[in-house]
Amino acid sequence: MALSIPPRHVADPGALTPAEAEFVRALQSGARDLNDAAERLGISLRSAQRRSGVICQKLGVANWREAIAMWRGQAA
Repeated sequence: MALSIPPRHVADPGALTPAEAEFVRALQSGARDLNDAAERLGISLRSAQRRSGVICQKLGVANWREAIAMWRGQAA
């Protein structure tokens, strides 16, 4: 029987870098999509896409919408 490894954020709440946390907050605070978040943060869309991918991987979620939901759950 294989052991289930929890997503990294469960074992390490500081798994997201400050820049990644800021990115999630930008999405959470009303950004419509990755392009909108990129414009708010002054980064390129490609950088936003890469950052979103890393965040999703670290949190063990499928997309940035799930990352926001998880982030909200941790903040509660």
